[in-house]
Amino acid sequence: MKTKTVLTTLVIGAVCQFAPQTSYSQDMNSFEPVVVKTVPQAGSPDVSPGEFEIKVTFSREMMDQSWSWCDVWKNSTPEGLEKPRYETDHKTCTLKVKLEPNQTYGYWLNTETYRHFQDTLGRQAVPYLLTFSTQGSRSRAADQINRVITTDTIETELGQALSESSPGKREAELNHIQRTMADDEMPAALAFLANKGETGLHSLFGDLASKWASQNPGAAVAWATNLPDAGARKSALINVLKGWTQVAPEAAAACTATVPAGELHDRAVLMVAGEWAFHDAYGAAEWVSHFPKGTLRDKAVGPIIFWGQGQAPAAVAEMLDTIGDTNLIQQNGETIASIWLQRDDAAARAWIKKSPLSDEAKQRLLKSN
Repeated sequence: MKTKTVLTTLVIGAVCQFAPQTSYSQDMNSFEPVVVKTVPQAGSPDVSPGEFEIKVTFSREMMDQSWSWCDVWKNSTPEGLEKPRYETDHKTCTLKVKLEPNQTYGYWLNTETYRHFQDTLGRQAVPYLLTFSTQGSRSRAADQINRVITTDTIETELGQALSESSPGKREAELNHIQRTMADDEMPAALAFLANKGETGLHSLFGDLASKWASQNPGAAVAWATNLPDAGARKSALINVLKGWTQVAPEAAAACTATVPAGELHDRAVLMVAGEWAFHDAYGAAEWVSHFPKGTLRDKAVGPIIFWGQGQAPAAVAEMLDTIGDTNLIQQNGETIASIWLQRDDAAARAWIKKSPLSDEAKQRLLKSN
């Protein structure tokens, strides 16, 4: 059975805020659990295809029957063969999957919305990004989707789907179109949706704009910025920047500087910051470090702290140092430092000692190991 977006039957918990609450106990067990080891190691380029057990080890014993194995991008996860399980140490969660050759896979272990990886006290694990690629090669024909189209053009097919009176059938047909659409049909499909005023439809408009931008950002940006309808133009540009950020974040970030100051500019910047942080907290932290002081900067650091504290605590700490906002460090520094201590004890201790954290917080952290 294909792994779902989140392999859990538990009720979705409340969305956590970017800045986790600070704990005041005296040891490392007072902080949120973090991922300390994965099999395969994050970023592995040559995992053998076939049946494989993915293993994720946390810093403390975890709650059984509770997990959030989440997609990073659409269909980023392999076929699941068994339900996840915890091993006898109660720290290592194992998921048996089937890996295809020549594929890149990705999981978020907890996200901002899905946070069911929890320790035995119910504290949610810090989100962790696990990506890896498999060995092998396949022919181009084997990788192509077999698109079955019964109409002459993509416009005709979209028109028929939009005219479907049953919401369920309409949704199914639009999903089918999106899955099977050829790359060279995306511009025509987007133009059709824009002309019909269906830019907010079923996420199709935004998803196609993002996908086109990931393949041809220049053409996608030119199209988005020249749409006559202001609402469609804003929606298109934001989604184009999303797709562009996934493949070339530095270029997408540079593009935001060309957007006139105002609400659209701020939305563009926050989209790039959030999407960049989701995939690469290091690069996003470096970019936002140079923002001028102000509301936009303070909003942009939020997703970087959230996604980056588990992936790149040192980079997040450096970003906060560069920004020089004592309040941000006092609000987030203790959580970041507690994770950093488990990755690089010496560097984390050096940062803690010179940080503007309170003496009480410093003592808690420095005594924790």
